[in-house]
Amino acid sequence: MLLTVEKVILLGYAPFLVELPGATLAEVAGYVEEVVCETGQVVCRQGETADAMYIVAAGAVELAEQGRATRRVEQNGVFGELAAMHPTQATATATALDDAVLLKLDRDALQEIIADHADVANSVIDYLCRRLEAAGA
Repeated sequence: MLLTVEKVILLGYAPFLVELPGATLAEVAGYVEEVVCETGQVVCRQGETADAMYIVAAGAVELAEQGRATRRVEQNGVFGELAAMHPTQATATATALDDAVLLKLDRDALQEIIADHADVANSVIDYLCRRLEAAGA
């Protein structure tokens, strides 16, 4: 199990949190849930209801659409960002490629954080905009 200080350090590397002050990261750390996955374990399935984002603290996760690998998410990478902002169906199946540790941040927790920290909201919005630009949307 990760210590709070370890969560803070890991959160500080997440692309949507990287510019936030340590005190804010410490608050966010109190909301994340540590998820330990074994190799081959499915984190979420395409088409199922999704309401959380995951930060890869250790290991790697493969995202697959219609059974075809589309993206590999490694340490400090994030997936499920849109689901944490607006519950929807998962657009991909996420499977641990090796033993992995994920930090899960669900929609309710993210909404509480955003309500208290406009800087987190701005950071998440900026990150999502950059992801959409990169995808050509």
